[in-house]
Amino acid sequence: MLSSDKPTLNTFFDLLSPNQYAVKSITVTYIAGQIRGTWYIIAARIFIRNTRLETEPFYLQTENIIAGRFGFEELQEDITEFISRCCDGKFKSDRQTFLILGRDDRRVEPNVYFDPFHAEGGQNRISVLALTGRPLADLRNSRDVVLELRAADTPFNNFEELVNELSLAGAVSDTPKVEFVTYQSAAIVPDVSRIENDVAHITVRLAKELDPRLFKLGVRQLGGGRTLRYSLSGLDFEWTDGEDFTEGRVSRPLEPQNVLQCFVNYNNVNYGYYWVIDPNLTPNVRYAALAGFDEKLSELKDWLIPEAPSRNHSRQFEIALGRFFWILGFSPMQLDSPNNSNDVPDLLLVDSKGRIVMVEATVDIINNKNKLDKLAARHRALRNSLESQGLNHVDSLPVIVTRLGKDAVDFDRDRAAELSIGILASEDIKALLDTAHIPSDCSIVFDTLSASIDRAKQERMGSLQEHTIGK
Repeated sequence: MLSSDKPTLNTFFDLLSPNQYAVKSITVTYIAGQIRGTWYIIAARIFIRNTRLETEPFYLQTENIIAGRFGFEELQEDITEFISRCCDGKFKSDRQTFLILGRDDRRVEPNVYFDPFHAEGGQNRISVLALTGRPLADLRNSRDVVLELRAADTPFNNFEELVNELSLAGAVSDTPKVEFVTYQSAAIVPDVSRIENDVAHITVRLAKELDPRLFKLGVRQLGGGRTLRYSLSGLDFEWTDGEDFTEGRVSRPLEPQNVLQCFVNYNNVNYGYYWVIDPNLTPNVRYAALAGFDEKLSELKDWLIPEAPSRNHSRQFEIALGRFFWILGFSPMQLDSPNNSNDVPDLLLVDSKGRIVMVEATVDIINNKNKLDKLAARHRALRNSLESQGLNHVDSLPVIVTRLGKDAVDFDRDRAAELSIGILASEDIKALLDTAHIPSDCSIVFDTLSASIDRAKQERMGSLQEHTIGK
């Protein structure tokens, strides 16, 4: 492996150490493809869990595709050894070894990236170590591959269906990718952690075999126009043993109308945060105001994430997004053109720091009718306007928002990254809606979108980078 990758790997290995993470089960899923007579990994995920989960074996082989799922214990080796071998460009399955390389026959080591808080984790920590090679021939839309999958003993209608079967959505592109996924060692139990009668009842879970004395809950207590900050140690909780975890409970009196933002930590590593509220109160005044006309925001939710999406309700979706971003704290403006010009974005948002988000809404795939390039051109026009008025210091982001799920946008992620465009899919909308009743700063949403764009660009550029041999 490259010497520059060692600090990144050591960070991930520290996260996997026994004093930080109690590994209970590991599942490996992968898809490999044959390109010019050589088998390469297309995508793989290794789920490293701190709970017990039995792996359901799966294997499929056609002329040009091999796919599988197996329990890591079949390899009879240490997970750090497996990761190190992958860093050297070789992926060992329970049946054979595949390459994680590029288009030529020279020895190329994968690029290594570590994301401590992957976007799919939301407010809880899902850490991902990603290894990427250089671009290969893209087999996803190969007609031959589709016909092979349909003729297999275990048939699949298309490549995307196989990807979903193996939980590889988001990992598949024309660039080989191997992802190692870990989960939180500590977490708040959301369904039972709440405020009742001005008393906060908080329940947390700690992975089995970890030391409760190393647990810490950081707290921001908001209410009455002030913010209190303090921490609760593991000694403040009462702990009981479960099958896969240790559960801790604490109760704490509060002032009326208070809410808590709780930061979950173990052994000085943060595993996310959670809001503890009184479910009978609504601290977010914008949420409360809209709920007076749309009970429980049921109409808004149906427009944003309908149970049976209709392609004919794009206008409703745009209106709903304006309300949605307003609830989150943005100042939204919908740009309806009197002459129905297509040269304007659907929404402009301004966050609490005066930064701008340009939003394009779609109920279809994100690059339908060349939407991504059009959005990029409109964002360039925005930048030109700001700079011509001496406002080049004002940050702005182009973001496309879709009512479809993340699986449906995977095909266009690379183009969005190339154009520095952020993506919000239905899962992201739902995650933000789930906490919209809690007071928050919309600048955090801006920062999260900005970080996701930077991460996507970094991964794309890394996959195209060629290492210089011999240096």
